[in-house]
Amino acid sequence: MVGFQKRVNNSLQFRLSSWLSFVILTVAATAGIFSYASAFEEANELQDGMLLEVALLFDQHHLPIPTQSSLNRPHTGEAPPIF
Repeated sequence: MVGFQKRVNNSLQFRLSSWLSFVILTVAATAGIFSYASAFEEANELQDGMLLEVALLFDQHHLPIPTQSSLNRPHTGEAPPIF
């Protein structure tokens, strides 16, 4: 059994399979890291755009900025007054 194991470890097919597996895993890890970084940046840009649009709406319609006390009020089911 020891001789067989030594032959398998030294075989060309085993070495090629090992290197191919290593290369595939390395490429997959690199692609995963790149994909995560790209999606993270895109999400930040989308959130920044949404926040800018909300800020422009508040400014354009002269809406009051919600205070902490107005956020703690119980919900009555009615729309808040617009000044």
